[in-house]
Amino acid sequence: MTVRAVICDLGGVVIRIDPDRIRARWAARSALPADAVHVGFPDAVYEAFERDELTPVEYLAHVRETLRLDGTDAELADDFNALYLGVDEAVVAHLTRLRERGWTVVALTNTNRIHEPVWAQRYAAALAVFDAVHCSHDLRARKPEPAAFTAVLDAHGLAASDTVFVDDTLRNVRAATALGMHGVHFTDAQDLGRQLAALIPGRPRGADGVDGVDGVDGEGDHPADAPSVELLRPRVVQLLAVHGTEAGTIVHAPTGWGKTTALRQWWEAAGDAAGPGSVSLTLTEADTGRVWERVADALAAEGATDGEVLPHPDTITRALAPRTAPTFITLDGLDTLPAYLVEELVTFVRAAPPLVFIVVATRAPLPAELEGFAADEVLVRLGPRELAFRPAEVARLWQQLHGTEPEPATVEAILARTDGQPAAVARLVADG
Repeated sequence: MTVRAVICDLGGVVIRIDPDRIRARWAARSALPADAVHVGFPDAVYEAFERDELTPVEYLAHVRETLRLDGTDAELADDFNALYLGVDEAVVAHLTRLRERGWTVVALTNTNRIHEPVWAQRYAAALAVFDAVHCSHDLRARKPEPAAFTAVLDAHGLAASDTVFVDDTLRNVRAATALGMHGVHFTDAQDLGRQLAALIPGRPRGADGVDGVDGVDGEGDHPADAPSVELLRPRVVQLLAVHGTEAGTIVHAPTGWGKTTALRQWWEAAGDAAGPGSVSLTLTEADTGRVWERVADALAAEGATDGEVLPHPDTITRALAPRTAPTFITLDGLDTLPAYLVEELVTFVRAAPPLVFIVVATRAPLPAELEGFAADEVLVRLGPRELAFRPAEVARLWQQLHGTEPEPATVEAILARTDGQPAAVARLVADG
């Protein structure tokens, strides 16, 4: 395999966005309830606008009428451009390194003739990393339509098998891989670095800073100097297997307590038992405003819902109601989300259909909304007490690393110094 090019999404990858900022502004102008505005945007007409099938004036007239908005075209357009939050410089750094290695680096974005002039000017310096930026309204095709991908491949003389496609929307990634490209589902810059490094022949992990730092907790839930070691912990997996069948479960502990590892091991152990359509997502600050879009996309891609669903907790709940098999939704990184999204998540868990189980993880102190939720026993909490290493687990980790049984006094000393914190235990065991 010789990969020599990357096609990268913009919004949600290179440019941080929050579409809820648009909804909030339009809700303030609307005669409709706020929920109706959230459900009504975006819609099929918005997608047509991204294909250049409507002019800006026609699109603004559409949203003014359907959402019953009060405002001039200029005011509505200003609201429409409120979603931009800045550039993810770490992503730009990864793309810059690829260009320095001689890769073709291009962008493919679903956008329109109101948004493009704003982001193109505001983020011109960052966008200079690209050899070209391809917009859906110029191509008259949008992702995940095959025509959008093939137009970009053809424009640069690229073979699909030589090209990586990066996007934060899972259905777009799957469409690209169906055409033969190497798909990378973007969650954060560190994970992107790891996945790109794996595609470079002969490249050692971590070279030139492209790769992330591996450690005891896998995906960012550990100190940077934690040793690269992991112990399968059936006890914790079993706790999740039991409590995961409550309406909602929260895994709550500071950095280094093994939350992400526990969720991943439970998910892998569940296998087919999780039910077709179950999804597991890691959330980051880049997902602000796109959480429900990511959940809806993932559920649709896994066949949990009948086609695409509008990205709103109410519509997702209704779409999941007919489920006849257990469906698990695992969300890691709750601490990266603003308060209003936590409130929406609380509502989502309360309204979950009988066979839909939601598991979330957070490093930060438990939000007040979730404290009350746990007190009501609607939400089951697993914390440091449950995640802490037990003596038998310390002994198994020691044996795994050193090939010998530790002295009982050694195990006791490690637990006394660490209180069982997985990252600290792993470091002391590795030091011998």
